[in-house]
Amino acid sequence: MERFYLSCIRLAEKSPSYRFLLILLCKFSPIGIAVIYLGLGILLAFQRDIRIWCYLISPMLCLLVVKGLRIFIQRKRPFEKYQFKPVIGHDTGCSFPSKHAASAAVICVACWYIHFPLGVFIAVLAFLAGTTRILTGIHYISDVVSGWGLGCSIGLLGCWLL
Repeated sequence: MERFYLSCIRLAEKSPSYRFLLILLCKFSPIGIAVIYLGLGILLAFQRDIRIWCYLISPMLCLLVVKGLRIFIQRKRPFEKYQFKPVIGHDTGCSFPSKHAASAAVICVACWYIHFPLGVFIAVLAFLAGTTRILTGIHYISDVVSGWGLGCSIGLLGCWLL
């Protein structure tokens, strides 16, 4: 794994355009997801749509589960373990599971439940957000894949129960 991360970092150091694209996608794909989530939530509230409960509760539950797992597992980030500077500045701390990946996945399922085409678009943004977090050295592949799996599971469970 160390070689993988070091090669990702070297590539970003050698290619300013690649580095710029990674940083852009890493920073702005989660913002895009959040803006869409907020906008659709406001629309559901104004329409007094009963599905808002699934839409609101699933992401909150997902965040609580991720926080709990992170406290319990205490996994260091790749840049901490392998002692390199990540492509994008980030605080040290627990990395498993990825909070961004889990949040993006649960929001994707919630949006998919409300409006399928929007859910597909969010899935693309979620993939970009998670992948760039790996390529920038902030998360392990397993952090992101576990986050996606956890977020999708909680989202599906929330939509099924509510």
